[in-house]
Amino acid sequence: MLTSLMTADFGYRWDTPPAGESVYQYWSMNDLWPVLGGLLNDKFVPNGGYMVAPPQVVKDKTFKGYRVGMRPERGTWKFAYFVPAEGAQGAAPQ
Repeated sequence: MLTSLMTADFGYRWDTPPAGESVYQYWSMNDLWPVLGGLLNDKFVPNGGYMVAPPQVVKDKTFKGYRVGMRPERGTWKFAYFVPAEGAQGAAPQ
């Protein structure tokens, strides 16, 4: 079910994931399910072509915590990413 709500290029880490790793394995290994749950219950605000949470991501460009973003795709909103601050794990989302 959750996969159907995500974009095909969903970003969950900034470095290249090891071969065979799934987003769900990564979240479990890093105990990120509670973080994700908290963010999904937070207020989403517009940021470019995305809706993002928490609002601090937009208000504070130095915000270091995790963030989640959604973007419109084929007439519906899909989850596009759930990552820490850029640079925390590498240079480009995967």
